[in-house]
Amino acid sequence: MPNPNPKQTEEFKRHRFKPVGEAPTDEKLERTPVAVTVGKSIYAAIQSLDRPDRITWLRRVITEATRRELLGNSQGGTTSDNPPTPAAPDSPIFFSKQAATQRSPRRRLRIRVPR
Repeated sequence: MPNPNPKQTEEFKRHRFKPVGEAPTDEKLERTPVAVTVGKSIYAAIQSLDRPDRITWLRRVITEATRRELLGNSQGGTTSDNPPTPAAPDSPIFFSKQAATQRSPRRRLRIRVPR
């Protein structure tokens, strides 16, 4: 049962997480973070950065790649150099299965038992 009358002391308020780094856009940040696992060498290279630099770098890299590959906002270059963009998460193709991986509907197995 939650505390009906919580008291937030000044000491408690000082230990809250503070925003780190800067956002690459003027857009408000989403509350839910993006998290992925990567190879050990990649992880070690990313972790070697200082925390504020690491957060700012990751935000910038993810934002640039999303704009370029998912939103189609290329920054220079020809379209023949860019790989085909994957389906956007809000398109119906994103959640549909490929024709090769679709299975036929399961049929009920009927067993006849002699009486």
